[in-house]
Amino acid sequence: LAAIVAQAAAGAEGAWLSDRLEYLAADLQWLAGSLQQPADAVLRELEARLVYKEFLRENSGLPQTGEGRAVGVDVFLRYAAGQGSLLDFMRQIKTLREARTGRADAEDAVTLSTIHQAKGREWPVVFLPQLNQDILPFYGREETNLEEERRLLYVAMTRTRDQLYISATNDAPLSPFLHELRW
Repeated sequence: LAAIVAQAAAGAEGAWLSDRLEYLAADLQWLAGSLQQPADAVLRELEARLVYKEFLRENSGLPQTGEGRAVGVDVFLRYAAGQGSLLDFMRQIKTLREARTGRADAEDAVTLSTIHQAKGREWPVVFLPQLNQDILPFYGREETNLEEERRLLYVAMTRTRDQLYISATNDAPLSPFLHELRW
């Protein structure tokens, strides 16, 4: 894979794209050569190369969301300590996933997810329950960023390939976003 990406870098139009593809090829080659190294050391180096926690802090919407995700990376890195090689750790994570879903092939499983975790993924059927005011948008103690909350609803709605089910309870006003959608 690293060689294919390196070839793409050589034929890429523009220095920016070529540079990025070269970095990716180098990272892939390094990662392939690190499979037998201790998992925590490799993953810490990978995080440093990608500056992943900084990316999460800057690109996760609300500051608290980004910080929470960055802390999640730290927790994962601590969990990887003492778990053997990167390859061993990857096998262990696969085993944990299989145990959680009850099967090796989880394609037919039901996935419960937050909207944040659903970004970049897609499912045949999506349920968005309780789209009521004070749930989405959430009016908590801090100032509510309506544009960010509206974007989150859009992200949630666009995660479906075939069927989208939206529901709300009768004991609270509908989300104003549903009124905007003429739902």
